[in-house]
Order: sequence, then structure tokens, then C-alpha cells
Amino acid sequence: TGREYNIVEKYKTEDAEVVIIAMGTTVETAHLAADQMREEGVKAGVIGVRVLRPFPFEMFKEALRGIKAVATLDRSSPHGTVGMLYNEMAGACYGLKDNERPVLNNYIYGLGGRDITIVHLKEIYADLVENAKAGSVQQHLQQYVNVRGPKLGFL
Repeated sequence: TGREYNIVEKYKTEDAEVVIIAMGTTVETAHLAADQMREEGVKAGVIGVRVLRPFPFEMFKEALRGIKAVATLDRSSPHGTVGMLYNEMAGACYGLKDNERPVLNNYIYGLGGRDITIVHLKEIYADLVENAKAGSVQQHLQQYVNVRGPKLGFL
């Protein structure tokens, strides 16, 4: 079919300052959100993960160079800790020099079969812009997307 499948797929990351890292079909939705954010003047990008084990640490170290803030999207709630993708990304970031390490936070989505939309992803990008400007996480380290009730986050 002419399609190419890379272990780590980068989308508009060459000059990106904020990046969403996701897996599966969410990556394509994140592409649309990144395009809209770029129209609004935000240097947004997306990194898709195709292989979780063994985790491609070295590929991510290279992919994260120059990125100021990153959000990992996990589709599971691990009861009291951060998501699996966040854990792996924190490990990849650990190997970077302090001046190369992006601000990293985690979003849990899809609970109860709920969708994540372009609107949700644009809200995440807005958080990332705030984090990039401050140089640290300005919200809860972990937040839940599209759950019923008040905005939920912890850590």
C-alpha cells in the first residue's frame, strides 16, 4: 500500500516546542489538533508510538531534542500512579541533559469508552504552552480527560 510504519513516528516535530505523545488512533486526531494549533501560532507536534516493548529509549532521546513540554496520553488508570507511557517517557527523559529535558506530564483518557476530541487535545496543548513558558508543570502532573464531574487530577 506504500505505507511506512516506523517505531517512533514524528509529525511536525522539527521546530515544535510542545508535543503530544500517544498511541493508536489518537495519533491521527492529535495530528489534526496540532495543525489547528499551528494555525493559531503554537509550534505543536505529535509523536506516535508503535512499539512499547522493548521501549525505544534511544529513539525518544533523539526525538525529544529541542522540545520544551511534552504530554503523554495513556488510556488506562493505574490506580494511584502515572500511566505506563508516562513512566517510559520519564525514563527516556532521565537520560537527557538538564537543558535538553522537556517538562513532562500525563493525561489519562478513554475511560468508560469516552472519546478524546480535537477540543480536548487543544486544551492539552494549551497546558503545554503554559508549562513551556514556566519551565515546569503548572497543573496536576496527571490529569483525566473527558470524565464526568469536575476536572480531576493529582500529583
